[in-house]
Amino acid sequence: MMLNKKNILAFSSILFVLLLSVLIYSFFSDFGLRDDEGFYLYYLKQGIAEPTFTFFHTLGNLFGFIFSYQLLGFRLLNLLLLIISVNLSIVFGYQFYFNSKKLKDLDFYLILSFVNISTLGFFSFIPTFSYTSSATIACFLWSSVIFYISKNGREEDSCYYTLLVLTFLFAICSRVQLFVVLLGTLPFILFFINRFINKDSNLSIFKSLLAVSIFTFIFLAFHLHFLTEILPIGKIIYETTHDSLLLFYLSNLSYLIFHQDFYVIYISILLISFYLLLKFKFKKDLSVSILITLILILIIKDIYGFSKSFLDIAGTPSNYSNRALRYFFILTIFTPILIGYFNFLKSKLLLKRHKFDKKFIFLFLISVLGCFFSSVGNNSNLVLWASFTIGLSSIPFFFSLTLFKNPNSLRLISLVCLLAFIVNLSIIYREQIYQFRRSPIKSSNFKVSSSPFLRNIKIDPYSADVIDNFLLTLKDINFNYKSDRIFSYPELPGLLASSKAISLGDAHNQHLFSKKQFRELKSIETKICAFLIYENLDKVENVYILQGEGMSQVVENCLFKIIDDKSNVKTYKLGELINIGMAYNDYSTYMTEIKLKGPYKLIAKSITYFL
Repeated sequence: MMLNKKNILAFSSILFVLLLSVLIYSFFSDFGLRDDEGFYLYYLKQGIAEPTFTFFHTLGNLFGFIFSYQLLGFRLLNLLLLIISVNLSIVFGYQFYFNSKKLKDLDFYLILSFVNISTLGFFSFIPTFSYTSSATIACFLWSSVIFYISKNGREEDSCYYTLLVLTFLFAICSRVQLFVVLLGTLPFILFFINRFINKDSNLSIFKSLLAVSIFTFIFLAFHLHFLTEILPIGKIIYETTHDSLLLFYLSNLSYLIFHQDFYVIYISILLISFYLLLKFKFKKDLSVSILITLILILIIKDIYGFSKSFLDIAGTPSNYSNRALRYFFILTIFTPILIGYFNFLKSKLLLKRHKFDKKFIFLFLISVLGCFFSSVGNNSNLVLWASFTIGLSSIPFFFSLTLFKNPNSLRLISLVCLLAFIVNLSIIYREQIYQFRRSPIKSSNFKVSSSPFLRNIKIDPYSADVIDNFLLTLKDINFNYKSDRIFSYPELPGLLASSKAISLGDAHNQHLFSKKQFRELKSIETKICAFLIYENLDKVENVYILQGEGMSQVVENCLFKIIDDKSNVKTYKLGELINIGMAYNDYSTYMTEIKLKGPYKLIAKSITYFL
């Protein structure tokens, strides 16, 4: 088949449809019963009624009634919002770069298909709508706003302000830190646009900030009761933990810069320099082959280790899947830089004046900044979390490849498209189909539980049986969903999410097993107690304990300052769950018996007195 842009477009479109089909297929199986997904589903169902340290669930809850708050609906909602927001970035970015509203040429459709393939790399993470996906969507929209106003000025105020408000809606619903960073950078970026890019624009920075301020005031007013409940909890946690996120990020970046994943970039810079010097010394024509070589190096590197560990059982998302995504993310960021370096060095060797493409530099910087902004406020691997926004970094990446005028560029485009497909297909298969988070290994004995919120979701038989027994037990004991509460421990948010039961304290009470491996767990017991301290107990009658493992002494002391441990308590056995280690590539498994104990009576309406 002849290699041309039409054929490449057809090829890339087929790859995207295949990848999307596999992803949607994966949505119908598995559930993070003991993981973050259970936490997400619980809060998405409860909405504003349940406080937590993010607003993602108050936003997601608004859509939930459409599909009866089912897990499948929230997964599809997440996919839809990601696709819409990234495509807005593509459209406005393309219009800005070419100074046109026309979207009819093949280059645009090529970039569209390529970026959409790359965007699905997000699903190395949990597929359900969450504060992470809300941050990703916010940064997609943030770039859309900037590209739009850079091209259009104030031609259509309504479109600009709609995008602006939506950007900050998703930003504040993800993490307050992200909201602050986006708001803090907005006036500087708008000033730069008005001064250097769109000089005819009459856009008022003051009006933009006013629009965001009015939105923020209205949003917080609707969440006033929510804030009065969560802020005291946050104060307790903050006073007991003094870790600096800034210092953590700096050490994190330092570690990553010297990490082996970056070695290929440094080697490539040296290769390009050496290559160009040789070309000019021997008077041969320049080509793009060095970039093809770079891509091949990236494909081959670590392929043995990845393939060997590809189907291993892991407690949390596989380190190799995360690495594959991170690797491709690094590729999207550094390739435009390497191309720019290639052209700059070439012009110097030819003693020609090099013209910098200022529009592309602006497009690139906004895209890369948006990626790293998405990880602000997260206390985990900075580059890994930024890589979930890979759809944004891939926009200038594919711009640089698609617009690279060279006879060999079509081969390069095809190769990169195939690479993006292979990387994301392997990630989706590994993380969403073969072994989902902390679910047990796949078997042919799939079951669908009786939970109305998990309708059409096939899960392992152990989890399905525990969920079914839990729902039947609640029915048998005449559990009052309005006045009774359940304290779950540890890591059983998915069981609460499978029912209509309301949690006592936080829904995701994790076990402090390793301060060294997971930084965010250092203050977990303080967090659990803080939620109990400020729990509203005015309308609570009975409390039940949903338990899988032994309770720590600290948590037990906090809990039994509220409830009477000498009540007429019964124990109901719900079944067993296969527990998989939480550490990366921890292959150990063991059975955990799940019990429901209660009812416990209240002995205090608050434990503040005891502190």
